[in-house]
Amino acid sequence: MLHRVVTQVAARPFHGGALLDVLWKAASHHMGAGDLYRCLWSAVCSVGNVLANQLVAWMVYGRIADPDGEFFVRRVGERRPWQPGAALCGRAEDLSQPMTALAAQREWQSLFVLRPEAIPKNIVTMETAKRVLFAGKAVRVLMRGNRWLRRTDDSWESSLQGNLDPATLQNEVDFLRSCFMAKSPALVVEQSVERIRNGVAIQLRNLIVDEAELCQHLAAMKGFYLLGYGAFYQTFLDSARKLLQGRPPWNAERELQAGPWAAAMSEHEGAEGPGQ
Repeated sequence: MLHRVVTQVAARPFHGGALLDVLWKAASHHMGAGDLYRCLWSAVCSVGNVLANQLVAWMVYGRIADPDGEFFVRRVGERRPWQPGAALCGRAEDLSQPMTALAAQREWQSLFVLRPEAIPKNIVTMETAKRVLFAGKAVRVLMRGNRWLRRTDDSWESSLQGNLDPATLQNEVDFLRSCFMAKSPALVVEQSVERIRNGVAIQLRNLIVDEAELCQHLAAMKGFYLLGYGAFYQTFLDSARKLLQGRPPWNAERELQAGPWAAAMSEHEGAEGPGQ
């Protein structure tokens, strides 16, 4: 059994998730409790610890700790100025510094992507991988806004609402790092990732909806695009009703501009008032 696993790994350069899948399949199909069993599960735990540390680095600190390019979350366009096997990968980022709106939009939409071929499919489902990607991106937003893991006065009420505090998060980190000691590591990973994602989502929602006053911004945008909440277009349609019911004359565009359009503009400007 062990020789077959070694031969399989040597014949093809397995890395990251693929390597973990090979080892997991071999260990889970072996029945027994001897030296071979312990050797296989020791290999699974060693490779699994790398995955757990990568998950923690991304979902807790918003950073990719992947010097050998094995993690299933990848930063687009990232070059490798580090040495293989180094503890840190990529340039050191100061996530306490604010970003421009354009840079923040680019980071959220396209800077980080999933690598489906790097997902250890026996441990992490595609749905769980998507939650991991979201959690890390959201943590980066919260860290830039100095809103990540802020202490609250009522920790009990906070826990009931699903918010994360440092102690709760540490418990989830411990679960992830010891998941291969459980009977179903995949279930432990799925549940821990979901709890972290839920807590991160709540904090992100509080930042965007409550602190950034999203609803007020949306109301202002609605008023802007509807030009007086629809009054401009309503005046134009009412004034143009007779003109639109008949056959359009040769100077229809001029008639619309001089009549209905001018009336709507006049009413809209009057409603805004001076200095608006």
